[in-house]
Amino acid sequence: MRRARLAWLGLLLLTGCAGRALNPAPPEGMEPAWDPSEAGSVRLDVVDALVDTGDYDNALRMIGAMRAEGMTGERLDLIQGRALLGQGLYGEALDLLEDGFSTNPERDRLIGLIHLEMGNVEEAIDANRRALRHSPRRGEPNARAELLNNLGFSLAAAGRHDEALDAYTEALRLNPGLARARNNMGFSLAALERDVEALNTFLAVQRTLTPDETTAQANAHYNLGLAREARGDHAGARASYARALEIAPSHDRAGAALTALATASSPPEVP
Repeated sequence: MRRARLAWLGLLLLTGCAGRALNPAPPEGMEPAWDPSEAGSVRLDVVDALVDTGDYDNALRMIGAMRAEGMTGERLDLIQGRALLGQGLYGEALDLLEDGFSTNPERDRLIGLIHLEMGNVEEAIDANRRALRHSPRRGEPNARAELLNNLGFSLAAAGRHDEALDAYTEALRLNPGLARARNNMGFSLAALERDVEALNTFLAVQRTLTPDETTAQANAHYNLGLAREARGDHAGARASYARALEIAPSHDRAGAALTALATASSPPEVP
């Protein structure tokens, strides 16, 4: 029933009938597909689903129609913020989300992501810390773990890898299966030149993603190569990529990375 309501309302909105969608007349002999009092919530569900699928243009058009009808509310703000972020309209997204006071951690989470995309790492750290302050410490461990992962990533972007490791460790305490946090932990360990720990961490992640041990081993060495390259250790990166290819000769990404490094380090040709 829920899916039918969404499909019908989505069709009405996408064909330009947003202004009449609140009280549509059902076809003759058919009962209304939803209680009119639910219409606002259902329309939000529709536009939220569009953002989830990356259809930001239609989402923003629908949001514009809803705003024109006088619709407001924090959920609408958050959906619009996500759509603007997806479109790369960072300034507009910040103007919307930073307007007014809110204790909703999702608002600060989005603000943190936007600042990170803009390269404002300190602002991203502040936003992620606010999101954690507003997040309940009990009852939603997985959601809090995601926020801690975001904080860790922001700290790592600022080069504060020791603090990032603390955030990832706490995230994994709350949700040991959060692969993103464990993988990010590997990159921070490598940034601190703790390569053995980093490799073991990458391998632990890969073993949860693939049942094939050869693939897991090759991917772990490839990730260590990426981390070494990021810290400027090109010799170490070449060794890691070569090891990945030794384990799995068909590892295309390791081969491409090794070729790119060789090309970058070659002296320019003399005309």
